[in-house]
Amino acid sequence: MSSKSTVETKTSERLEGDLGSSISGCLNDKGDEQRMQNILRDLEDTFPTPKPTSQSKSKSDSSKSKKIETIANQEFLQLLKRLGLESHYPRKMGMGDFRTICKTSLQDSQPSQDKELPFYFLQKLLTVDYQVRYLTCWDDSNPKLTGLPQATAKENQHSDTFEEFFGDLKEAAPECASRDSHVHPMDLQMAIFHCADDFLRQTLATKLAFCQLALPLLVPNPSTSLIEFPLYALSQIQRSWKEVDKSGKQAQTKSFSNKLIFQAQTPIVSFIRIGSSASSSKSQLLNVLLSKRKHDTFFDRHCRGSTRKRLLMEGLVEIAWYCPGGSPNDTFECCVAFCNLHGDARDHGAQLQFLQEVSAVNVALVSELEHMDNRGKKLLQDLLQSQRPLVCLLTEIENAAAGQVGKNIKIGMKNRNEAELMEELTKTIGNLLEGSNPCFSLEACMDKARQHGFIVDADQPACVTAKAKAKELMELLKKEKLSVIKSQLLPLQGKLWHQWCQKDKELTHLQEKGNKSIDHHRSQIENEKKAIRRKQLEQAFPLNPLMKSFLGFLQAQPADTKKYFLQWMKVFMDELSCGRLEELRRDYHKLWSETKTGMKSKKNPRVKAEVLGRLDAISDEINDSSIGLEHLLREVGQIYEALQLMNSKNANFDKLPEIAAELMVSGYPMELMDGDASYLSLRWVGAIFDSLIERLGDKRVFVLSVLGIQSTGKSTLLNAMFGLQFNVSAGRCTRGAFMQLIPVGEELQQDLGFDFVLVVDTEGLRAIEMANKQSLNHDKELATFVIGVGNLTVINIFGENPSEMQDVLQIAVQAFLRMKQVNFSPGCLFVHQNVGEAAAKKQNMEGQRRLQEKLDEMTVVAAQQEFCDISSFSDVIGFDVNTHIHYFAHLWEGSPPMAPPNPTYCQNVQQLKSQILQAAKKQSQCSILRLSSLKDRIGDLWNALVNENFVFSFKNSLEIAVYRKLESAFSQWTWKLRSHILDVQMRLDNKIRNGDMQNVTREHLEGLVQETSDAIEKEVEKYFREDKDREMLVQWKSSTELKLKDLKETLLLETKKKCENLIELQKEQRKLDARNLSYEDELLRRSRELAVSLKGKSLSERELKDNFTLVWNEWIAEVSRAARPPERVDIDAEIEDVLVEQFKEPGFPARLRSFPRGRGFSFDPEKHIMKKKYLGIFPGFRSLSNADMIEFQRITDNIIACVKANIAKKEEEKREYSRNFIHEILNEVQKGVSSVPSNGKCTFSRDYSIDLSLYLCRMAAERFKAMQEAFRKANDPVVYLSSKREYFFQCFQISCQ
Repeated sequence: MSSKSTVETKTSERLEGDLGSSISGCLNDKGDEQRMQNILRDLEDTFPTPKPTSQSKSKSDSSKSKKIETIANQEFLQLLKRLGLESHYPRKMGMGDFRTICKTSLQDSQPSQDKELPFYFLQKLLTVDYQVRYLTCWDDSNPKLTGLPQATAKENQHSDTFEEFFGDLKEAAPECASRDSHVHPMDLQMAIFHCADDFLRQTLATKLAFCQLALPLLVPNPSTSLIEFPLYALSQIQRSWKEVDKSGKQAQTKSFSNKLIFQAQTPIVSFIRIGSSASSSKSQLLNVLLSKRKHDTFFDRHCRGSTRKRLLMEGLVEIAWYCPGGSPNDTFECCVAFCNLHGDARDHGAQLQFLQEVSAVNVALVSELEHMDNRGKKLLQDLLQSQRPLVCLLTEIENAAAGQVGKNIKIGMKNRNEAELMEELTKTIGNLLEGSNPCFSLEACMDKARQHGFIVDADQPACVTAKAKAKELMELLKKEKLSVIKSQLLPLQGKLWHQWCQKDKELTHLQEKGNKSIDHHRSQIENEKKAIRRKQLEQAFPLNPLMKSFLGFLQAQPADTKKYFLQWMKVFMDELSCGRLEELRRDYHKLWSETKTGMKSKKNPRVKAEVLGRLDAISDEINDSSIGLEHLLREVGQIYEALQLMNSKNANFDKLPEIAAELMVSGYPMELMDGDASYLSLRWVGAIFDSLIERLGDKRVFVLSVLGIQSTGKSTLLNAMFGLQFNVSAGRCTRGAFMQLIPVGEELQQDLGFDFVLVVDTEGLRAIEMANKQSLNHDKELATFVIGVGNLTVINIFGENPSEMQDVLQIAVQAFLRMKQVNFSPGCLFVHQNVGEAAAKKQNMEGQRRLQEKLDEMTVVAAQQEFCDISSFSDVIGFDVNTHIHYFAHLWEGSPPMAPPNPTYCQNVQQLKSQILQAAKKQSQCSILRLSSLKDRIGDLWNALVNENFVFSFKNSLEIAVYRKLESAFSQWTWKLRSHILDVQMRLDNKIRNGDMQNVTREHLEGLVQETSDAIEKEVEKYFREDKDREMLVQWKSSTELKLKDLKETLLLETKKKCENLIELQKEQRKLDARNLSYEDELLRRSRELAVSLKGKSLSERELKDNFTLVWNEWIAEVSRAARPPERVDIDAEIEDVLVEQFKEPGFPARLRSFPRGRGFSFDPEKHIMKKKYLGIFPGFRSLSNADMIEFQRITDNIIACVKANIAKKEEEKREYSRNFIHEILNEVQKGVSSVPSNGKCTFSRDYSIDLSLYLCRMAAERFKAMQEAFRKANDPVVYLSSKREYFFQCFQISCQ
């Protein structure tokens, strides 16, 4: 080893040692020790030890807030008992009751008794079926349609007389009481509402709003007669609408996308009733007004299941919003809230007063005007004198006097055509709203509610504490500019994390190895990774106020307070960013439109590039400004990962995954894979699973993965199926995979064979704004991971064409075939959204058959490349074309934003859910993992994915096959070029040694190579022109030509350099030969001078030698100075380089590293031979004949003998080592493998090529090193001169005598 490389190695070892010691936990430096202590102190500060007193205090507080209300109202008590809800009152029913998978999830049936109603209601509401509003339980003994009475013979004798036929009407009256025996649907809804806690109420309200049903705004408590204002329950409802803004010179359409409706400032129109009318229904009028009779937003007396007796509706105020779509057909031009006070307004003064204060227009349905009591008259008088306009609908008057008295209007209703009446009412309300009306948001109404003494749910101590904390954190966020919040306050998930991920992937991919050995390269990367984590620690600690408060609060507070806190955080964070994001999106859209017109008009390219640069900048700002809870939790994960650098464990470290696990148990999604960095934090995810096991036990989990391109209705499907609300910020959806736990009901656990369903959802797949080559590779990686981790994957497709997902699936299949070390059993089913026809399934039989064929064909292509025994898609991913394809109806029944969801869609959701659970039940017990095994499975799968670097850059399996064929052709072309240049090099070497050549020009070399080079170019041209896959090949044509051109250039330069070196060395030798005489003369001169100085004294042998050595060393120094230093070649590193380039199998670098030096090659038929089959290929040597075995052994021996003979020949010729020698060995192996007849029964396996190549290259390496050393010695002037030392000493000796 040269001194230079020794120094390098020592330096790098010392550097590694320094880095290692500075990074490890037991740091030597006192300053580092101090830093570690500071980190621990900071964590203790963040997570103070809870005092027992505070714990009991919080419990007593919560018991106070949920004080048991004595149920004074006996009828209400009876209703609760009838519905089986008495144990849930008050507010004891939580999200667990809603999200748990229970028996009703398995089949789409109807309730058979009243006690089943609440859970059927929740299940139907979960699937957003608005028909939940009509859910009743009809008693069998009391059928809806009575059968025809059997007439007796006597009765048949004569016809009924008029008196007989109508005479029994009075006696029959009690019958109608029994008709009302079922529970009124609205009583069922409100009973559940009274039993629900705040979080379930919020979910109920959000689902009801999605179904376009009215929501409770003022709720009289049946036990205490207090009135509740459930603001918190309404705080998650989002609505989108478009309204025309006429304030400017030009009318402009203003869009509101997913706006939280409780924050929207809208005019409120209140409907009340004074007196009772048999002919007119206020709720029915509202339904016509809101949806033109297409949908019952409010429950009216004509709705299915309505009864005269309703218990919980009196005094209830419901609210619904009209959202315009920005079209000329809109009933109103802006968003309007409609409130409906149920019951006679005279009996509900508090509600009426509240409505008068917040309404922009009051509409009163007045009956019995002539017989009205004083209360009614006073009420009307107050309404007429109020500042707000009043529309008086008179039920008993045909035509009210035309015209309006100031702002108050009378409309007669009796005997009116409904269409005309509604047109007049709509126009009247529209005109009254056009003025400058007071607009209130529900948030603003909250203060009025408090003034009236109503109970506001958001005023509960836990909610107030949580909201105050969320506001405090928002103040910290607001101090920074929106687009720098992530980089400033959440720095660990930015550049440093992305760099760390790249370094970690480079450990297995080795794309930047250069001329370093694999081990040296890996140790360098490990040190760089530690250095990055070190920087992360420095940035993370001391924790910034945001993370300190966030973590401290989540750790210290009771579960309910945390839930309120996270909810308010989400609301405030969306509020923080939505305005700026709207602006950025408008700018982006405007610029994009300009770019498109610019492209058509063919503007100058510089301007175009500038515009595209600005588009990228806006896109980056949108990404930086999209911030949500998921980013805060991602930062927690990064803090935990960075803390792992510290060797000393601390109890506070584990509090981080404990917080995450608790959130998961509460129903929050947790990030499994970071899609922005395309990476999975294994330690963090593992720690979350450990905490889950500690909290729940090692439960059995069925993993359901969901895959779908963005905007295909996947989130709606998950929400309707399991009530999942994957938290996505107001900005761009966060790319990645998120996991959420859903409990299975105890009664089902035994039946299904698992305790939880873990839903793994992908976000941001094939997002348009991210669609570059890199992100598409990430998509395939993400999809492969998600399919691999799931027991079943739902593949969600918009429409009937699965081509988009087909490609992703093929890549996943090929990746699974390559990951031989992971044991998979995934399955998949397709959901086609938005397929209209009822006959879709039959019509699509042909499409299904083609899909199956295509998937099978691609799997066979992939299997042949990966040498696997597989002939159909379902061998890799369980799939049955008959039962695993579902067609979903359109989501909306009509045109949004006022359309309710389509009930058929809801039935489709229920059927899919049943099918998934039935499939889960059938899965063999071994494929349902426990949490601990799932954690290991995720680790194995992820490590296999990280090792895989080849398939994800391709579109599909066919593309991989075509590329592999091209690679094979390319290696043939490059070998032709290399072998020709090796011959040229040898001929030139001989000429130079014989002195026939004094200089080599580039032109001369090019001339020698031209003919071969032209022939190869023609072959390449022909291949790309005539191959059957030429359309697909064209994408690689230019890069192939470029690589060949570069290779030729490199080989020519290398050859020229070698020739010039050899010429130089030959010149040096000739110079030395020429200087022999002068050296002899100088020795003679020196010896004479020495003899004179000694004056005849005789010299000892020792003195003679010392005097000669002085002269000799001067000469050697002089020759050394003149000679150019020899170039050192790391032959091992070059061999590794060529092999890694040749074999792209996952895990090959590790195999290469572990291959022992000096290991021989023994031919193993079981491993090294594949038996061909009609479609696929599979290992098998059992049926091999003896003759076959002898033939395969002969080919092997022949390859080894050829390689050894080639090396011996080079040694004999004293050749200089060249990288081409390694390619020559690989070519020999390839030639041998290809020599097996293509029509034979067997062939060599891929393992054979790898093992034999590894053995031959390792063996050759030692001989190449010796050959290179011999060449150096033979051509080194210093070595040449040294060889003549004895001769010159003898000359000196003779002269001195």
